[in-house]
Amino acid sequence: MMNTGCSIESLISAVAVYGAGNVENPPTTKASYLIAHGTHDNIVPYEFMWDHSSNTSYPSCECTIVFDTCTNLPYIQLQGERLGGAIASLRGYTGDIWNSDLSPVGQMDLNYCCQRRCDNNVRDCNSVLAEPNPFNEDYSCEDPSFNTDVIEFPVEDAGPVVIWRMNLYDHDYPNKRLWQENGIGPTNFFLQMKTFFNSNRGRYVYSG
Repeated sequence: MMNTGCSIESLISAVAVYGAGNVENPPTTKASYLIAHGTHDNIVPYEFMWDHSSNTSYPSCECTIVFDTCTNLPYIQLQGERLGGAIASLRGYTGDIWNSDLSPVGQMDLNYCCQRRCDNNVRDCNSVLAEPNPFNEDYSCEDPSFNTDVIEFPVEDAGPVVIWRMNLYDHDYPNKRLWQENGIGPTNFFLQMKTFFNSNRGRYVYSG
């Protein structure tokens, strides 16, 4: 993920990652940074918590595809909002990166589906430590609209750090199309991502 000093970094002004995390350190680039992640991703979990009894971390949703970097780690991986907070902390953000209390600055409609899929995503979001999963307590399928919260970290002299928190969504790419009723057109997700790249074109590239 672009460590400062890479020869290509001066050519990049905006970055986007989807359903991804950072194992060791946040990237130090000053480029505008977009992180899109489903809260109920059980392939690349949205966040990790700490188990004091074993001194290891565990995921918000137990991984259905088992990676070496998913369970029983002696550190907490940076994913989702925590990854965003860690990147922003290198740009002047002084808030808590582990438990951010930033309110969404807006919402987007990126995902199209149904009650059944929402129920399935909650059902499949299991905890390695407890049943039912405490992580699910903050989410409800009463409104299975999969609204995406837009969270922006306050930073200084650098590109923005933005989270698209796709509530109750899994690891699949967002699927709602511009003309959903006809099933045609680009997906809102890639259209909005293109808009993000365009609006941050030429801003805050790394110059050494």
